[in-house]
Amino acid sequence: MTITALIRKRESGKTANANPAKSANDGQGEGEPLAGLAALALANPTEAKTANAVTSWGWLLHFANREPLEVYCNPDATHAEILDSYPHALAAEPIPERAMRNPTEAEALELRALVLAISRIEKWTANEVEWVRATALADPDGALTCYRSIALEHGIILQMDDDRRTCGQCVNLAGRRCLAAWRGEVVASRSYEPVRDLPRRCEGYAPGTDDPDKRPGLERWPNLIQKGDE
Repeated sequence: MTITALIRKRESGKTANANPAKSANDGQGEGEPLAGLAALALANPTEAKTANAVTSWGWLLHFANREPLEVYCNPDATHAEILDSYPHALAAEPIPERAMRNPTEAEALELRALVLAISRIEKWTANEVEWVRATALADPDGALTCYRSIALEHGIILQMDDDRRTCGQCVNLAGRRCLAAWRGEVVASRSYEPVRDLPRRCEGYAPGTDDPDKRPGLERWPNLIQKGDE
């Protein structure tokens, strides 16, 4: 599944970061605002054309037989584009910009871990991971709700208090070989091929770009015995 398919419309038929809102069109009849939108557009083509050009980061979509749906876009989508993406929607109204806040250290750590874990299952490219991470950190409240839900779908359980790392997260892993062992920085043969998905604490660990903790192995795990130490 591509990142576009994930963010805009997942297999369940809902957007990845869409939130159902309280129904605004329950029990509306022929004379209510939503029921008359089509006729209004036909009667005022110039105004309808102008409305279609309006852009917004978020849209509240209204449907005939379901609750309204909040949809968030990056980049911003026009009124025409959002209705084209959701052809069953009767109407769409822009959601006002809301004040953003910076994530706490714990939130940022969780978001990075969620994005990394999901990206491995969804097979995102490096550029997609970077875009998703930046978007998530820019809106921690919405992103945490969104990616916790996606993680739940995939059965992903994060252990935020586990400071271990896998060899697959280490830049010293080249193919199947450990470059730290080849350089003699860890106690192992020069041709050592570690189990890449086994969590561990290693003195030769070098954090990759996805690791929020940039300390190398001996700085984060100072009690590890270095080669030659007793």
